[in-house]
Amino acid sequence: MNKKDTLKKTNIITLDRYRPIKQKPPTTKEVEEIQDQEVITAFHDACIKISDKVDIKGYALVAWDEKGVPCLSWSTGHNKSPISEMLLPTFTQSCFQGILNRKLSTTEDLNE
Repeated sequence: MNKKDTLKKTNIITLDRYRPIKQKPPTTKEVEEIQDQEVITAFHDACIKISDKVDIKGYALVAWDEKGVPCLSWSTGHNKSPISEMLLPTFTQSCFQGILNRKLSTTEDLNE
């Protein structure tokens, strides 16, 4: 028998013995728990990035729950902090307004 005849007569059949397990989609509660953990992880990562990037002399933290109830924490007590407790609302408002301005800007606005 030559090589051609051997290939013609050989049938190789492979069977997938391991069927993939079909997982049911996550429940609403499981999705919420995953998202909760993602928010906390992102928060921790952001804090680390900020503290690595900036010599922090103060901070303002705003967090909220599913009803929109705010939770605030801040520190302005460092001797070299240029932002006092009285300036904190105006300072944070201008920071957040900058985010909105960038999001609302169109390409034409940025080019001018």
